[in-house]
Amino acid sequence: MTSDASPTDPARSAPLRVLHVFPSFEVGGVQRRVVRLIELLGSEFEHAVLSLSGNFEAGALLANPAAVEQVPAPPKAGSLSTMRALRGLIAERQPDLLLTYNWGSIDAALATRLGGPAHVHHEDGFGADEANALKRRRGVLRRLALGRAHTTVVPSKNLERIATGTWRLPRVTWIPNGVDLERFKPGDGDAALRAEHGLPAEAKVLLSVGALRAEKRIDRLIEVFEGVAPERDLWLWIVGDGPLAADLRERAAASPAAERIQFAGAQSDPAPFFRAADLFALSSDTEQMPLALVEAMAAGRPCLSTDVGDVATILPESQADGRVPLAPPESLTDRLRAALEGLLDDGERRADWGRANRARVEELYAQEVMVERYRALYREAVAAARARS
Repeated sequence: MTSDASPTDPARSAPLRVLHVFPSFEVGGVQRRVVRLIELLGSEFEHAVLSLSGNFEAGALLANPAAVEQVPAPPKAGSLSTMRALRGLIAERQPDLLLTYNWGSIDAALATRLGGPAHVHHEDGFGADEANALKRRRGVLRRLALGRAHTTVVPSKNLERIATGTWRLPRVTWIPNGVDLERFKPGDGDAALRAEHGLPAEAKVLLSVGALRAEKRIDRLIEVFEGVAPERDLWLWIVGDGPLAADLRERAAASPAAERIQFAGAQSDPAPFFRAADLFALSSDTEQMPLALVEAMAAGRPCLSTDVGDVATILPESQADGRVPLAPPESLTDRLRAALEGLLDDGERRADWGRANRARVEELYAQEVMVERYRALYREAVAAARARS
């Protein structure tokens, strides 16, 4: 069963108190989306964030970080002890709405299974440990933990099929990611930003934006890039940070193309980087609805991607050459490189793809539509919980 959000406005003078529980509030696509939601939902909601890892780096992306409370995580323990600690923390804080994110927050979802605040869970994708196959035990636990939740929100149709069919969750809501069309509007590039990061003004620049985690396969992108002939004057720009940052920098330093690989670290505003690049690449083993891909499209950039998650429906149908299947894996690097070189050789096609990408985002992925769907859903969840009490 799939439920749709409908606006139900509970009469209330005080803001609705929301507790977000993340496995980690590091800088990533999910966290960036939540930061924008926190800011755009306005004073109707009051937010606190619990990062189970203790990482609150994404809080720095907020215009006013002090406006969002950072809740200390309970001491690390076994799942049962963690669940009990979270149950006590939730009971003590008494939020109006509990929002949990991905498998890493499932203990918090279990903590409310027998009662508690209105609860909405969010599933955005999988880590490297489920990139190739889902873990059956996790599906069973999700069904147990999320049976009481008002709904589970997913950003992709692929994940909706998994949530309803494989996990057999009773209530699932699809809300695709949206982007700020003005902030990510196309531009002629930023020569000053290129110069600041050591990139020549006349070179072609291939951009990657995302958390530096195993499933993102930035190592694969480096391998694809270093096989492109130096005479093409292509540079690779990697924007993001994460647990593999040091390993990837070491890998890049050992590359024969090392002088043309630049790391920019995590950026609070990636929009200028999209405008300063010529092409965008996504090299992941697993995605659902990658926010960085939609941002690159909004910026009018041609995109190359592994064909994962909803990528085939996000990119225009005419850009099939830019979607590269993962199988057979032994030829994937060569096939990605061939697709990249095809784009490099055809400036007219790059321009056409960029214009088509911007038009598609304007049609389907405007941020304001996403925000209002979340607002209506969160109001509905709180109203339903109050009606039961």
